This record gives sequence, structure tokens and C-alpha cells, in this order.
Amino acid sequence: MLYYLKNPAKGVRGDTGLRIMDELEFNKKKPANVAKVVNDRVWSFEGTDHTTGWIYLEYRFGGETTENFTSVLINMMQERGGADVLHGVPRILFTDPGAALKSPTMANLCQALGIQLISHKARNARATGSVEKARDILERDFEHGLRFCRVDNIDELNRLARLWRMKFNRTAIHSRYGMTRTDKWLLITELQLIKAPSVEVCREAAVSALVSCKVDTFLRIRFRKRQFDVSSVPGIYVGDSLMVARNIYRDDQAQVVLTGEDGFITFFLVDEVMKDEHGFAVDSPVIGHEFRALPQSVAEQHKE
Repeated sequence: MLYYLKNPAKGVRGDTGLRIMDELEFNKKKPANVAKVVNDRVWSFEGTDHTTGWIYLEYRFGGETTENFTSVLINMMQERGGADVLHGVPRILFTDPGAALKSPTMANLCQALGIQLISHKARNARATGSVEKARDILERDFEHGLRFCRVDNIDELNRLARLWRMKFNRTAIHSRYGMTRTDKWLLITELQLIKAPSVEVCREAAVSALVSCKVDTFLRIRFRKRQFDVSSVPGIYVGDSLMVARNIYRDDQAQVVLTGEDGFITFFLVDEVMKDEHGFAVDSPVIGHEFRALPQSVAEQHKE
């Protein structure tokens, strides 16, 4: 079901600002009618937690754009307080194969947060059936009641959506585990819950692309004007180029992003090489006191 919000200044007195796009008025034979409201169309964005089925809902103007998807994901990860309990960084984001969801902006954000981004095949919507079911629930349990409310702007629409999702997730019993979604989510442990950085930090990460860094003879890379030790990353060679992302949780670490033969991405945290007042690595051997060789690379092991 599609909606649009008319400008209240142009609306009829006593009429609601939120309108349903009637199929008789808006169809392929009447493109001019669609063009009139193209900038006023309201799109819903839904997300669910795989374990609990907790439903997050947000409405936005502008369609399924990269900016909208990224902003909704960032908002969904934030701690909002009250009964709006769902928050935190997911380990895996499973989406449909839409262009906006496969954009560099979304990829940058996921790589910076350590999220594995997976999309299903085209025309296989049942793969993300949890979200499809959430849309069905929203239409039957929330959106059908909008015709009885006066909604003049999108902020009011999102306020109502927040009230609904807090009540529904807190009261409706999930058939799979026999509890409310909120009660099940509150069983999450400290180890499972990864707190998200602020909205501003997440937005900065979304526009920060991966950087290619070359491995030097000391098995280090230079990234953001600092050196990081990559000797713990498996299978690297001196002279390799690694794709590196900022670790937005800690400034003294970076993330090496490796793509395996199966196409899945793996993240490796690497530590900054700390220097003393003379510019030497604090853990380097001191001349005249000890000798220490670098660990052998795979190539050197094969050579021997």
C-alpha cells in the first residue's frame, strides 16, 4: 500500500494530510497523477531481528535510496530508550539485492562496523521472509488504522509508528518461542550486544571508503598517517596490498578486510604500532641487548 502526504496549507479543512494512493487514480494509464505526488510519496522501511523477530519501522520521503536505507539502518542501531528496546550492531545484515543496499555507501558503513552484508538472489523474496511477514503485520495491525487519524507530516507519522512498534513488540506473543518479542530481546547478553557509535560517527563511516595499503618489510601498513602491525593477518606477503577500513570503536586499531574465495568478507583487527619518544616501536628489540627476527612469511617457509 502506498501513501503520500499533502501539504496541509493546500489541503481541505478537516481532511487528513495522509492519503492512500488509490489504484483507480494512480495507475500506469494515468502517469500524470503519479507525477503530481512523486515528491510527496511516503515509503516504509522495515527491519527485523533474526532471533526475536523484533520489528523496526520508519517512514521516509524519496523512495528506496541509498541515503534512506543507510539512515534507517543507523537509526535502527541507536539506543532510543523506553520500550523501543531494539538496538546494537548486527553481525550479519541480510537484505534483498536492491541497488541501494549494494551501494558503496552501505558497504562502507558495514565494513567500518564489522557487519557481514549478504543479499539474496533476485526474485527470491521469501529468503527474507521475516521482513516480508513484518510488512504484512504492519498493514493489518497498524496502517489500516491510519485512515482514522489526522497525520499532517512525516514526523507525526513516525511518532505513531514508534508508539505502535513499542506496544506491538511488547505485547504480541511470537508463535515460535511463546514470548513477546521485547521479552525475548531483553535476554540478550553483554557479549552478544554490540553498542553502535553515534549517528554522526556512523554517517562519517558511511562516506569513508576502503583504503589500499601496501605491506612493508616489517609486516606493517601505513593507514591514516599511522603504522599498524599486520603480521597476525593470515596469508599475507611483503608487498601485498590490503584493503583497510577505520575501526570506529577504537582509534588505535584498524580493520583489514579480506574477501575469501567463497565471496564472504572476513575482518581482522590490527593494532597500531606504538612509538616511543624517539620514534622507535615500543616493543622493538634494543641494539646490544637482544636480537629478534621477524616471523617467517609463507613464502620463506616454502623456500626452506
